[in-house]
Amino acid sequence: MRLAAQHWEETEETEIPLNPDKERYLNYDEIGYLRMYTARNEQAKLIGHAGIYLNTSMHTQIKIATEDTWFIHKDYRKGSNALRFLRFVEHDLKGL
Repeated sequence: MRLAAQHWEETEETEIPLNPDKERYLNYDEIGYLRMYTARNEQAKLIGHAGIYLNTSMHTQIKIATEDTWFIHKDYRKGSNALRFLRFVEHDLKGL
């Protein structure tokens, strides 16, 4: 939750507090509509996360992925951390 709160504070320009619906996250995961990913550093410390919605295009019937959340802690944005995380997520999604 700490990373989600940092992400919310950094990216959302609203006075509305972060209030995730954990039950809906679990439900979306169970039905295959949402994939959640985490990024960790070499010491296994959580440094980022991504939430990707999965669907099928109504026009082509091809699977599509839409980013809901993408966050890398500011201390880990330099270098190739974000790119490596993106490539991991892309590789995993292509296997679905």
